[in-house]
Amino acid sequence: MVFRSPRRAVVLDGPTGRVLADDASGSVPYDRGGDLGGFGTLWQARLTLRPGLPPQQRAVPAAGSRPHLLQARCTGPGELVLVAFPFGQRESHRVACDGSSTTVLLDGGKKLRFVLAASGDAPVVVDARLAALVF
Repeated sequence: MVFRSPRRAVVLDGPTGRVLADDASGSVPYDRGGDLGGFGTLWQARLTLRPGLPPQQRAVPAAGSRPHLLQARCTGPGELVLVAFPFGQRESHRVACDGSSTTVLLDGGKKLRFVLAASGDAPVVVDARLAALVF
């Protein structure tokens, strides 16, 4: 995924959320280990999700009309189900809870909505973060 502003372009690896290149630093690839710290974090949490319990639903105020990134990584014996609503559409993702992550691009607006749930027989631990592209 490529994100551009008048002064900068950042390339992210979609499945991991890792920063692959940043033209403000001379297009030298570097790795933040999936950390979105270079962006404006609006919400982040570590959640334990249990199968059979209601999913975690979130509606977070957007930071203006700029794009936002939702990233989730999970560990445990099950799967993470992430449902996001980018650009007025429903988008579902299943993530193996082996430390894998997913990154979803969300449009700006008033509220950014997403749902996190566990699938399987055992709880999973999810690290999730929502960030605005502020460059």
